[in-house]
Amino acid sequence: RESRDSEEHPESFPIIIALDETGSMGHIPELIIKNVLPDIMESILNAGVKDPQVMFMGIGDCCFMEEAPLQVGQFESSDELMEKWLTKVYLESRGGGNGHESYPLAWYFADRHIVTDAWEKRQQKGVLITIGDESCQKILLKEQLNKYLNDNLINYQKTADNYRTLKHNLKNDLFIIARSKDKEKAIRRTYEKYNQDEEWVNNISSIPSGLQGIIFLKMQFAENNKVKFYMDNQIDFEKLDEGTALYLDTCEVIAICLDNAIEASVDTEEKLICMGLYNDDDCYTINITNSFNNFVDIDKLGEKNYSTKNRNSGIGLNYIANLNKDIKIKRIISDTNFKTIITIKKVIN
Repeated sequence: RESRDSEEHPESFPIIIALDETGSMGHIPELIIKNVLPDIMESILNAGVKDPQVMFMGIGDCCFMEEAPLQVGQFESSDELMEKWLTKVYLESRGGGNGHESYPLAWYFADRHIVTDAWEKRQQKGVLITIGDESCQKILLKEQLNKYLNDNLINYQKTADNYRTLKHNLKNDLFIIARSKDKEKAIRRTYEKYNQDEEWVNNISSIPSGLQGIIFLKMQFAENNKVKFYMDNQIDFEKLDEGTALYLDTCEVIAICLDNAIEASVDTEEKLICMGLYNDDDCYTINITNSFNNFVDIDKLGEKNYSTKNRNSGIGLNYIANLNKDIKIKRIISDTNFKTIITIKKVIN
């Protein structure tokens, strides 16, 4: 990341605000995002900082099955752009009972992966503010740094390369179709070419960007665990305002339900998750179906001390059980399939 001077801000001053997004923080991150940080630029300017550039981070627990224990935004100077990055912080709400969180990941990133004009031109250090409720992880292992920094960069580059390759190939295929005498046959051949046994995602562009990020993150987590992930979206989310508590709670519910679906399907032979998003008259319906082979007492799911996992926590499902009155969760077992049905009421403003 870079914090650079500009004509509008000739003496940029870098400020990093790193927010703990683990489960022990409860609703605090959401309250901070809604009520405190939106006015952060005004507070900084009133404190006498001339040209502040603020970057937000999300920090989790890299020792306890979190997929995104380090989330990094960009340095921004305008309220609008800062709010954009702030609302993209994924409140994973996980972490373990190990008495610490991975705050040093943010510090390591600030030390090794940030350049600033404030330091290079004026030998002026910036400020890093960490907001959390646990002690610090004492040692960052090399494996953890590789997994959450270097490996993420490799995955991003792989995704970017795949996109460029796909775009290039599609252009060639469309040119071939346009020049073919038998266009129907050419179209069918092209369809068969791309309809291979790969991850299938339909109409994800209409999903709000924050929820898109969560779904992509879970797809990556599933892929890393050799779980096939299929998604069909038939929702345009026109009535789900990204700035509301309902939207943020929806993101949390979907994230936790997908976590449980992935963990359950990992131990099965099928290793399969199907996610469907559908539009009803007065609500959105999201179905998450996964393969499973554990015994599950549906009546106990959501109780704090009941879990199908070895660690006997059940915290995530208990947390979302009554998170929002406009979100209902139902579960059905059929043979070797476990189905979670999430209904989100459409709220008319």
